[in-house]
Amino acid sequence: MVLLNAYSQQGKLEKAELVLVSMQEAKFSPNTVACNILITGYGKVSNMFGAQWLFLGIQNTGLEPDETTYRSMIEGWGRVGNYKEAEWYYKELKRLGFKPNSSNLYTNKFASSAWG
Repeated sequence: MVLLNAYSQQGKLEKAELVLVSMQEAKFSPNTVACNILITGYGKVSNMFGAQWLFLGIQNTGLEPDETTYRSMIEGWGRVGNYKEAEWYYKELKRLGFKPNSSNLYTNKFASSAWG
């Protein structure tokens, strides 16, 4: 996962995707953390279609999106100006019982300014 994270942080998402595929080919099932790394990377480069594809992939494989997954989606959609999508993920995050905290000021500030 170190390599996956390194490529994602550098914005080299094609290489990060290849690492994910290699993990699957080696019969190592990626977990939510591995998927979150890519989702965050997609959001940083404003590729929310890639992030959405992976989010849905998490659910289709039986993994559970976690708080980081939702926060990454909120930030990504906010970054590209699609507040309707960001709002859906924010509401879902709250519905699941996650509470805003100081560890992610962007999400909290975004949510406060967008929805009071």
